[in-house]
Amino acid sequence: MNGKVIAITAALAVCAALAGCAEERSETVSETGTSVSDVTSSAASEMETTSLTASRADTETEKTTVSEIEETVQTKAVSKVEVSDLKAVYGEKLYSTPECRIVSDFSFENEADFPASEHIALARKTAFADEKCIDEINFHNEDAANENGFIPVENADDIAFSVGACYDFDGDGERESVVVLDLCPTPSWFLGCSAIYYIDGANILNIGFGGIPDANIYVLDFGTEKFVQVDKYNSITSMGSDIYRACGDTLEPEIVLNSTNWIEYLNGVFYCTIKYAYMDYPIVFCEDGKFRQLGIKEITEEDFAAHFENGQEYLDCLKADGNTVTAIYTMGYYRYQIDTDNESITFYIGKDGDTVVGNAVRDNIASHIYDSSLTEELDYDIDISKLDVIPYSE
Repeated sequence: MNGKVIAITAALAVCAALAGCAEERSETVSETGTSVSDVTSSAASEMETTSLTASRADTETEKTTVSEIEETVQTKAVSKVEVSDLKAVYGEKLYSTPECRIVSDFSFENEADFPASEHIALARKTAFADEKCIDEINFHNEDAANENGFIPVENADDIAFSVGACYDFDGDGERESVVVLDLCPTPSWFLGCSAIYYIDGANILNIGFGGIPDANIYVLDFGTEKFVQVDKYNSITSMGSDIYRACGDTLEPEIVLNSTNWIEYLNGVFYCTIKYAYMDYPIVFCEDGKFRQLGIKEITEEDFAAHFENGQEYLDCLKADGNTVTAIYTMGYYRYQIDTDNESITFYIGKDGDTVVGNAVRDNIASHIYDSSLTEELDYDIDISKLDVIPYSE
């Protein structure tokens, strides 16, 4: 063989050997079932699985941590405070009013028991000469004409006595009277018309008419001054409470309204409720001898918070709910109105019988506190939570 043939033969031998090694390696790989590329792919897969597992664990941990943080934040957030949770703070006494003693044990329903019969006779005579009274008498006489058993009013003596009070109202040592007459035929009508008179000696004053022949009569005794309160009834649900100052032989109106109202006294404050205003107004008898209604004034958030144990928490709740407080008003620190950009919230300090209850009561009818002058003068400073009631003295 020449050298070229030998070289080719040697090359072919080398190729055959390499092919044999490759086949043997292939068989070995086939037997084990794992190739280099499979190992690499498996390792990558294991790494990816481990990474995903770790990632998921981290995510769950993060979620748990976020949830715990949110729960902690919610726990630390402002607690929900409602109007009914507001409890008034009663501070140092800065304002004074004399104690009022209410006297009411001097009324008579039986004419025979009335100690001043001449006052009743004068009232009857006056009523039968009054044009308004005559119109009422004639109207009810005609209305009763078709009914059996009624006795019409044909002269002054036919006018029935309903109720009366006899008392030294003005403190001059002599008794005056308040007499209520029934202008309807007898027997008495539940709903009809009555005339009310104040009599001092020969002087007589008509102080109103009622729809029901009845009235409650009180003396408001402050020691140095006395007033007469007359509650007259216009219907079952309609009443008018009037307060007069007893001056010599007449009465001067102090709180006399042309609307359905009633007046209650509690711890130095007269609360005058106006039926169709759906709210009551606080009135204080001041040391200078005048009744003054407590007017409406604007206060700061700090002043509001100082008047309630949890006042600031309540304001914080309003703000947390997305409200912006634009103004706060009060009427003697008894009634309140909080204006926000969404609504007006009104409430007052609750009362229970003869006790002032510290918790606030939401007013669901009156959306605002209305400025209505019930007295000649108003006071914007008196704070009923700091009102000192001076004990009664003769």
